Amino acid sequence: MDFHLGSLLGPVPERVGRLVLLNGTPSSGKTTVAKALQEELAEPFFHCSLDELRGGYQGRHWLQDHGGVLFRRVLDGYLHLLRSLTLLGHDVISEAVITPQMLDHYLALFEGIPVLFVGIRCPLEEVERRERGRTDRMTSAPPLDEPVHAHGCYDLEVDTSVQGPAEVAELISAALANPPVVSAFEQLRGRGRSGGDWRTN
Repeated sequence: MDFHLGSLLGPVPERVGRLVLLNGTPSSGKTTVAKALQEELAEPFFHCSLDELRGGYQGRHWLQDHGGVLFRRVLDGYLHLLRSLTLLGHDVISEAVITPQMLDHYLALFEGIPVLFVGIRCPLEEVERRERGRTDRMTSAPPLDEPVHAHGCYDLEVDTSVQGPAEVAELISAALANPPVVSAFEQLRGRGRSGGDWRTN
């Protein structure tokens, strides 16, 4: 039987999907929020975390990844997966730990894609308490609250130490229903193109 690639693929998507980008330090509650948001939203949203892709390799390989080469390859694969899904019309919920040196990479990769940029904040002492109680990591993640939020520009910010997952999910759902005229990602790109430094603005 003669198969054609076109017959195996779905129709060209009518629109580019939306990306909900949850940015925060490790153990700030991003995964819990992502799952609550999936429950809250009537439309289907795809959720995949970087940790799930990291699980595709055995732990011994991560213990040997002293220069971070394997981690960067998996991170790049994860980000390109998110881009491909949205370009195919999927709505996506993603988790991120965007340090200052990575911000431009995110801004470039997701240009042309509607991004709702959500800051997931949590006090350092609570993050450290949660991190100590985790059993799903080989090593504890360092606290990164200020570097992760250094750009200071979000479409929505929440604090998971005082707002529960359901409440946060409702806030994000409302923001998706009424997105800002100029998104945070567009503002951050504008700062760079005007010659401003997003780290000091």
